[in-house]
Formats: sequence, C-alpha cells, structure tokens
Amino acid sequence: YILREIGTPAVEPVAQALTPIVPGRTRLLVQVLEQVHDAHAIQPLLALLQTPSISQDDPLLVIALIRSLSQFAAKQVVAPILNVLSNPLPQIYEEAIDALSSLGNIALDTLIAALDVREDTPDALSSLARIRRAILGMHPFPGEALINVLGQVNDRQAQQIMTIFRMQGADAAHVLVQH
Repeated sequence: YILREIGTPAVEPVAQALTPIVPGRTRLLVQVLEQVHDAHAIQPLLALLQTPSISQDDPLLVIALIRSLSQFAAKQVVAPILNVLSNPLPQIYEEAIDALSSLGNIALDTLIAALDVREDTPDALSSLARIRRAILGMHPFPGEALINVLGQVNDRQAQQIMTIFRMQGADAAHVLVQH
C-alpha cells in the first residue's frame, strides 16, 4: 500500500535491493514490484530473470519473476519469457506458457516467429509444443490473426499454425469456415 501511494520513486530502491539474491527476500521484493505495477520495474525484473543459474538455485523466484513480468503488457517482456520455455522444470515452463498466453496479441508475433524451428531434436520439439500451447491458451483464440499470417510465414511455421488449428477444434473450425 505504501509503495502504491509513493509510486515511481519507490521502485528504484526496491529494484536495487533485488541483488544480491537472498532466498525469500528477493521473491518478496519481486512481488512488491508486481503490486506497484510501475513500468520502471520491468528492466530490473528482466535483468534478474536473465541471471545465470537462477532457475536451478531458486525456481520459486523464477516463477515469481515470470508472474510479475506477465502483468506488464509490454513487448519487451515477451522474448525473455519465451526463453524460459526451454527450462526443463515443469513448474517454470508451465508458468511461462501461462504468462505468454495471458499476454495475448502482444506475444503472438514473437510466438509465430518462434514456430520456425529447423531441428527435430527432442528439445526443439518440446519447445514447439510449448509455443503451440501458449498460442492455444490465448483468450480469445487468435484465429483471425493466425489466418492472416499464413501467407507471410514459411512452410515450417504454416505447418505449425495448421497444427494449432487442428488442436483448437471447434473455435478454429469456425474461423477456417469463414475463410
């Protein structure tokens, strides 16, 4: 409450206190920045998310960071959250899928671009499945936008978009019938 009343000037000291990472305290500070919901908090949160080995050291902190960043409807949060999809911990990549879904159209172009996977490795296929799930989780389903980009994407991306339509079922069928 106090930070909400104070506003932007309070973000800077809280952001500076994010490092060094102290278990529990840092997560609480991330949640405070989420509640303040000031765009000045985005860069410090992104920097913390991109800290090497953070997901192994404190997965709950990574989850708190993803949740906090997903509250900002800003294009700059999409790519770092997208990078988290490759994390092997289900709690972390599931949180990233939900975050990307909640960002909706802000994340859609980046997710479509990420469908251009040239490898058939297990990791690449897992990432593709997670990207598709993020798109499928968007409300409302971005069927029109997906149809509109079909003529602009390469064959790999088009194939993945068609897979998304098949997976979506009735909502997608309605969009496809209209086009």
